[in-house]
Amino acid sequence: MFRKRKEVKFVFHKHLLLFLITILIPTLLLLSFQVYRIQHDAREQLENASHTYLDRSSRNLDILLDQMNQMVLQISLSPSVLDLLKHPFDQTAYDYAQTKEQLRSWTVINPLFHSLYLDILQNRKVLTTNEGIYDEADFYDIAFLQGLNTVNTNKSSSWIGLRSLPSEDGRGILTFARSVPPVQSTPLGVLVLNVQKDIFYNTWMNLQKEQAGPMILLDPEGRMISGPIQGLDAEKIADSLQAGTVKSDRRTIGDADFLVSAYKLPASGFVIIQLSPFAAYDKQVAAAFKQAALILLVVTAAGVGVSYYFAFMLYTPWKRLADRLKGFVFTGESRDPYTFVNYAIHDLLAVIRKNEPIVRYQLVHELLHDHRVESSDITIRFREAGIQFVYPNFVVLVMIDESLDHQGKIANQLLYLYSLAEDTFGLGIPSAGTILDRQKIGFIVNVEYEEMDEFQMARLEDVCRSIQQLARERIDATVSFCISSVYPLDQLHEGFEQVKRMIAYKAFMETDIYFSKPMDENVHYQYPAVYQKLIMNAILSTDRDAAESYITEMFDRYLENSVYPYPKLLQTILVLMSHVISSLVQEGFDIGPLMNEIDLLQLQHCQNRDELRQLLVSQTDHVILYLETLRRRDDDYGAIVHQAIAFIENHYAENISISDVASSLGISASYLSRLFKAEVGKRPQEYLTEYRLKISKTLLKDHRKTLQQIIEQIGYNDVHTYIRSFKKFEGTTPGEYRKRSMDHS
Repeated sequence: MFRKRKEVKFVFHKHLLLFLITILIPTLLLLSFQVYRIQHDAREQLENASHTYLDRSSRNLDILLDQMNQMVLQISLSPSVLDLLKHPFDQTAYDYAQTKEQLRSWTVINPLFHSLYLDILQNRKVLTTNEGIYDEADFYDIAFLQGLNTVNTNKSSSWIGLRSLPSEDGRGILTFARSVPPVQSTPLGVLVLNVQKDIFYNTWMNLQKEQAGPMILLDPEGRMISGPIQGLDAEKIADSLQAGTVKSDRRTIGDADFLVSAYKLPASGFVIIQLSPFAAYDKQVAAAFKQAALILLVVTAAGVGVSYYFAFMLYTPWKRLADRLKGFVFTGESRDPYTFVNYAIHDLLAVIRKNEPIVRYQLVHELLHDHRVESSDITIRFREAGIQFVYPNFVVLVMIDESLDHQGKIANQLLYLYSLAEDTFGLGIPSAGTILDRQKIGFIVNVEYEEMDEFQMARLEDVCRSIQQLARERIDATVSFCISSVYPLDQLHEGFEQVKRMIAYKAFMETDIYFSKPMDENVHYQYPAVYQKLIMNAILSTDRDAAESYITEMFDRYLENSVYPYPKLLQTILVLMSHVISSLVQEGFDIGPLMNEIDLLQLQHCQNRDELRQLLVSQTDHVILYLETLRRRDDDYGAIVHQAIAFIENHYAENISISDVASSLGISASYLSRLFKAEVGKRPQEYLTEYRLKISKTLLKDHRKTLQQIIEQIGYNDVHTYIRSFKKFEGTTPGEYRKRSMDHS
């Protein structure tokens, strides 16, 4: 009685746990979805509010900039300024003084203005509001004027940016420069208006009706107009922005979390960064978690009662089933109903497995792989497995699933093809088979004659064609066959070795059902040295059309209707490509990066001659593209960009920035960025990122290296940043890329 109660208790606990989990899992899923929805809505509200404030701030900034431009335009159109620009040599000292005072009046009445001066291009004079008139060569701000070549020569062109005045001990000034007068087809001068950056920033901030958080303003070149915020790299954020786009991210600054939203104005290029505190968002999410925990507690309490009821309801049928099975299954000990039924099922499966016809599969595998078995024993064991061979002669037939890597492949496709082939052979040809690997199925086929005559070949070909048609119609699969010569039963391993050699040279075969045939290994072989030289010359001259033409011509002559043995033909291709690589080394080229693109082992995976020819064309195209890249780099890049690229490629594994590259060259980061972009077509940071990712693609092929080890070798500090960069440039994640590389290898 005590033991039965213990069994009931054990079964009850299992049912109780089962139903409790059944109740709790949907509840957890629903609560998780609810919490996620609240998080998403709160985050969306915060982002919408931040974007709305950014939009209002950008419109206020556009208004302020338009007003500044209007004032500059109004000054440039005043009669005295126009007369001075058109007739500078006719002006007296008094006229210059009058114009100066008029310009000075603008700086006095407007607190935004710091200083204003006019560069007169005809007589090379500079009229200032504070110091008077200068010869252009003696002007203290001549370096800035010389940098405004575009403004000096283009009609109605302008420049806005933050800089330091030489006479102001490096104090930040926001400068508006414009070619004047706008009514002339050719500029006669440049009007420069300097505004104190702090006053400009405060004026812009005063236009905001409300402030959700700290605001940062940067000029079109990414220089800070507002004060910096500790822990936030505003310049880096500005450099990553595209004009007219908003970028938002959660960041921890100091002891608080902020939603950092940045926007680059499309018209002026100014960058606004808005920091919105996450405190309200976190409070809302915490309340959602507390509510979910309370609901989960209530559901758990109710679920215990419901599970208790269903546990007792389900126990009775299991007990009845166990009582009925006890008359047929002997376990040797008393067991609870669930354990007893489970034991009975396993016992039944074991009996079924003992009667499965698996002996023949093992025998075929042993025969093909030269496991020593006596012929008499083999015959007896085949007979016991239900197979009786009529003749003493056999061929080895290997069926290859060519569609193994195609998308849409059905589950267990190879097993289905095996069953399909076995049924087709069973219609009239004694055979036995086994699965060799993920792509190949092997059969030993009983044949009548000791030599493969036309009748036997035609009979086997008909069967193979039937299998091909059924495979294509039923599962859209493509299969091919390689068939050995005739061997006795105890020498079938030699036939299997013969078939394996045929598969290695499959690309040279003309049909998808190939019978072994003797080939004259002693035929005089002539290596295509002339084509080797022609192809190499075409590669060195980067002539793709000529290289492809020579490869096609060589294939037509040496492979189509060729009498050469297959090993000789494969050696020809390997020697040809090896010569190309060695010739590049002799020419002085660094082939290290090229070895990642050239893979001669792919030759063995080609299914036909066309794939082999296309592979050679593709490999030569990689070599030509590499040579073009080297030559274009040598021809196009200037000395500064060459040095910058060399610094990046030598220090990519370090935590370097573009400022480090620029410092090593003795130039500013902004100048390097503009020069690099103009010559290379991308910014230095993009080049550094792409170069690091290129190195990481090679490291990913080594499955022994973890992502953490890889990012440390290429200069990244954070795995998540590396994954985002990899997916942005490569269109896939590092894990997916590594998996594809391993599958391909």
